[in-house]
Amino acid sequence: MPSLQSLSGLRGLTGALPGALTIKYCTLLSSLGGLMNVTSASGITITSAGNLSSLGGLGGLKNISRIELVSNPELRSLAGLNSSSIQVGNLTLRHNAKLRSLHGCEGISALQNLIVEFNDALESGSGLGRLRNVTGQL
Repeated sequence: MPSLQSLSGLRGLTGALPGALTIKYCTLLSSLGGLMNVTSASGITITSAGNLSSLGGLGGLKNISRIELVSNPELRSLAGLNSSSIQVGNLTLRHNAKLRSLHGCEGISALQNLIVEFNDALESGSGLGRLRNVTGQL
């Protein structure tokens, strides 16, 4: 759905999603605002969302098995995941050319797998300051 610009029609989603949410090739999507009432899901994959610059709209998440952010050319920060405590199983950040910061991940204290690669503008991992345990791949 390359012409999708907004998820505002999903505002009625509340609480736990029974499955995963996948957003691919939505080159005009600039906001995740319609997801603000989602508290958990088995996974969120966002690939090639061309205008998405942050994860604003995901602040309600408390528990998620997998977050994958791949090839989002305008993604600059992970702000929006700014929950004081969020349980994430796997975090994959790959090929997000303008991602400068992991700010927004401060609520993550443990992960199974952390994969961060080919994010050319990433300056530091300081947003993961509370991370104490990675049980799998790092």
